[in-house]
Amino acid sequence: MDRIVVFLHVAAMFAAVGVSVVPEILMHRLADKGDVRGVRSFGGVFRSFARSIPILFLGGTVLGLVAVALIPGYDYTQMWLVIAYVLVAIGLVLGGAIQGPWGNRLVQAAITSPEDQPSAEFRAIAADPRAKMALYGGVLATVLAILNMVVKPGLGS
Repeated sequence: MDRIVVFLHVAAMFAAVGVSVVPEILMHRLADKGDVRGVRSFGGVFRSFARSIPILFLGGTVLGLVAVALIPGYDYTQMWLVIAYVLVAIGLVLGGAIQGPWGNRLVQAAITSPEDQPSAEFRAIAADPRAKMALYGGVLATVLAILNMVVKPGLGS
């Protein structure tokens, strides 16, 4: 049973990363290029599945916690698990507090902007340094979480 739960945990987390990190990078690339039409089109598609992001991350986290309970020798206070909790929290905060609202504002600005020349509002939102830092922070947290899950610091061999 523990292997099935671990598989479901890993699958949910891979899905969460897939529907969040790659589209966020693409949205930033479109914004950087001033591609109003691209932001309109992709933003509409992204909005339709963006609600699944926190569900996948939280569901994957719950499955991970269940796996810890099922696997002998694991406990919730091991260093690698505490690191994982912190990294998931960082990712959820950056995504929910900065990236999500930024993407919504960008899409709204794209809807009202002319296609051939991005409006001043679109350009200002696209250049928001907080959104860039949240993107880089989220990608870094994701990479560190994957590294943490593979290496499991403090677990021993």
